[in-house]
Amino acid sequence: MEIESIKIVGIAEPSSSNNARISVIGYLDTDWKFNHLTPSEAVEMFPSQGRVFAPHFQGKCPNLVHKCVFLGVQHSNNNGKDNYIWDWNNGIVEEYGIPILDVRNTISTDIAQSYDELKAKYTKDGAFYIGVDKYVYKIDESINRHYISRWKLNDLIDSDFDNFVTADDRHYFIIKDTISLKPEYVDMMSNKTLCCWITGEVLKKTWLELIGGGSSDNLMLAIREVIIGIKGTPKIIINSRINRVSEIVDDFSFSYEKLKQLVASPIMNQLIERSVEANYQHYINEEGGKFTNAFKQFKIDNEQKIIDAKARTEKKIAEINILAENAQMELGKAKVKLLEEERVLNIHIKDQISTIEKNDAIIKHQAEIFKRLSDNKQEIVRNFGMVKDVFSIFNNSNLEKKCVQNISTHSIRTIDLESEVIKSDDNFILRLSHYLECNNRLPNISKKIFGLLVGYDVLLFSDGKIVASLLNAIGCCKYFMFNVTPEVRSFFDVWNNGFEDIVRLSSEEPTKLHFFVMQNINTSYISCYLQPIVNMITGLEDTFPGTDIKFPGNLRILLISTDEEGLPLAKQCISNFGCLTKTKYTINECNEGHFNRMKPDNNGYLSAIQIMQIRESSPLISSDYESYLIDDEY
Repeated sequence: MEIESIKIVGIAEPSSSNNARISVIGYLDTDWKFNHLTPSEAVEMFPSQGRVFAPHFQGKCPNLVHKCVFLGVQHSNNNGKDNYIWDWNNGIVEEYGIPILDVRNTISTDIAQSYDELKAKYTKDGAFYIGVDKYVYKIDESINRHYISRWKLNDLIDSDFDNFVTADDRHYFIIKDTISLKPEYVDMMSNKTLCCWITGEVLKKTWLELIGGGSSDNLMLAIREVIIGIKGTPKIIINSRINRVSEIVDDFSFSYEKLKQLVASPIMNQLIERSVEANYQHYINEEGGKFTNAFKQFKIDNEQKIIDAKARTEKKIAEINILAENAQMELGKAKVKLLEEERVLNIHIKDQISTIEKNDAIIKHQAEIFKRLSDNKQEIVRNFGMVKDVFSIFNNSNLEKKCVQNISTHSIRTIDLESEVIKSDDNFILRLSHYLECNNRLPNISKKIFGLLVGYDVLLFSDGKIVASLLNAIGCCKYFMFNVTPEVRSFFDVWNNGFEDIVRLSSEEPTKLHFFVMQNINTSYISCYLQPIVNMITGLEDTFPGTDIKFPGNLRILLISTDEEGLPLAKQCISNFGCLTKTKYTINECNEGHFNRMKPDNNGYLSAIQIMQIRESSPLISSDYESYLIDDEY
């Protein structure tokens, strides 16, 4: 399938700057038929995250952000997260499907209390869908009859999986506005609205019949006929309203306008006048006595309430006074603290100004150096050509014979602090954290270092004291120190200067850990002298060059980069190493000194067998090799 011949369908989510990323939920084939994709299918079809990068989308299509759209795509030419990008020359971009709106962005309260808002939106925009608490509501012409339809979201998905789509399980869209599943119905008519409707449609028309001897059964019958007479209302809504009326019929009352209409009738007016003339004295005597007694009781109750309120007020005033005193004390403390913080801040500002001045001097000096380099650019290029010619002579043939001999005069060193095997890797991690803290390094990186030691054959650090802490924390091991210089140009320069010895010693002592420590690795090109090691890690080679020796499981190569300006580290090499993030781990810059060795804690040494067993059962942890690369190498 040609990717340029289809249109992807997805949800446009804003990205950095003016861009967007389209979370793919399906595609339109050449017949414009929608094909739904599951999240895993989307990732497989549009790696690496099932998304398509859309540059400048927010500027070109601002009204389509956060909506489901269809658009053309093409292969990406850069190395970003997404393998495909929006092809804005491949047809127009349009909204696709119907959104299920978020209730929080549509109404101010819950569904049952939002009739006026929902009807106003329907009158303005037409039919729409709302999602609330795993339910989907449809607002259409039925809102005019005070009810709406709803379904469970899971039931809709189960009944028609391809018609209800989402990219994040939060925002859903309906591809076609056809729902075959039978809905539930929600009555939106409140009791107050129901009372007003009934009094206007029933009581006003039948009051004379009721006065003339009509019973409550006749009233309910009249109400029932009015409710049933509304065409198109579902039976469940009709029954609900009849049941509610039977419960609240005693609370019915006429509004002022309806009372005026009743009194305007000559028959009703005469009836009211005769009733008042015949019974007003009796009513005054009976109701007046009730009113007098009620007033006396009300007065007694009110006097007691006044006493109680006064007591509560006095208590509250006392509490407020205490709070005010406490607040005043806290304010005084806060002022003292603020003055102290201001003093410390002023000192810090002075220090920063001093640092800036020093940095300005350094920048000025570096600018002068750069100017000198620029002035001598042609001479530098000419000298580099001469160096290139010299290198070509060294690389012609028989490189192994021409390798540097006896670069390092160091010998194999032994750490023998512990005699028994350590019982728990937690004990080792704790010991390593103590070594780091004792030597002015952050102790919380010990668990990360242990994970790198387990998972990788080659480890990269930017701090020699961290490596020294690791070697001593092992408790019992052997290691060889090798200082890389610009003269190191091939693997054999490393092999013939100690690496072969430590490899063979590792094979002779398989239960003990062995280390080959290489310092200042970026004073020469790492690809020249460590490429065979990379080949063994990546599976291109099984043995060391010119031998039948495999990489020992109890051997680790520890690399230390120089802090000074050096050659760039090759990404294709160090991306296969276990790299501790290149950053400052020093606790106190003013407290550097000699390495401090701790006394043995007698908890045992970390053995090679333990490391290999943990490697088999533990996942490989991430390596932050990118922190060692310059920006152009990403």
